[in-house]
Amino acid sequence: MISRVRSTKDLLDLRLSNFVSDQLKKHLRRYNFIEIQTKVKDSSIPKAYVENSIEQSPWKVYTYGLNENEKGQQKTQFCIESVNIESIVQEALFIKILDSFFHETMLLENYVLKINFIGCQECQPSKTSAEKGNSKLCRRCKKDWDTLQKHLSILYVSFVVDASLNKNQTANSKMIFEFASRDLGAKSKFCAGGHYEFAKQADMPENIHSVVAKIDWENLLKLAEKNQNKLAIPQDPALNLIIPMTTKQHTLAILFANQLHNQGLCVDVLLEKASLENMIKKANKMGAKFALILGEDGQKSGLVTIKNIKTGHEAIVKQVDVIKTLRA
Repeated sequence: MISRVRSTKDLLDLRLSNFVSDQLKKHLRRYNFIEIQTKVKDSSIPKAYVENSIEQSPWKVYTYGLNENEKGQQKTQFCIESVNIESIVQEALFIKILDSFFHETMLLENYVLKINFIGCQECQPSKTSAEKGNSKLCRRCKKDWDTLQKHLSILYVSFVVDASLNKNQTANSKMIFEFASRDLGAKSKFCAGGHYEFAKQADMPENIHSVVAKIDWENLLKLAEKNQNKLAIPQDPALNLIIPMTTKQHTLAILFANQLHNQGLCVDVLLEKASLENMIKKANKMGAKFALILGEDGQKSGLVTIKNIKTGHEAIVKQVDVIKTLRA
């Protein structure tokens, strides 16, 4: 028996997931992000930045795949990171990149961007947030917070300040944000991140400032599924099912299928011992557009019966004319 990995769900149809990931990758590429892979365990993108002596600054990268959290749970996650940032303006642009993808590409509407500017280590002992007036932010952090708000406004990014985000802060977080949608119910978050400082240590010889976002793939797909009628998802090619009436037509069926495949058509073959009626019912369940019926008489005379599964209309054509008929 195959055991399900803890906290994962089988995705039995990846078409929507592939569409969303392809769109996100194209979106990120326009902003000069590249996809990378890091070590499976005990590795971080900033650590990879240092270990591989990356000279580009900021280093704009993303990873995509299954990740295991501290509870041993595995979830598909899209992690985007801009490593070694030098300006607060880069944080504003990073957030804009996410917001434009969710709003303009995925056409999401019922979501909100929440931000809490916590400040540097000097500001954090009191855990004061921007919502409480910034009175405890140091001079530099106050300036950074004002700059971030100004440039988010310039980039037409709407947000609300939410002091409650600091309950999950780490010691090295300067700013935290999350995207949440009421369409997801109580667990409304589908993307979260922030500005993090990775301090000097044995395997990190320099301070690294990064802005990071982690997309909860399962939640994003829930939103995409609700919205898929508005998305330009490529349609699958029409399925054509070849139905040989007896085993004597099996060889002809697979040769005929190969011929149609070579012409770029989507084709499958039903090699079952079942009545024609039952095979037509199966073709309908499979979403086939046409059934190509090969019988003994047709095999001798070079003819094929083409049945439109939806309308029930049938036409008998020469095998050499099948491709032209299917494309008509």
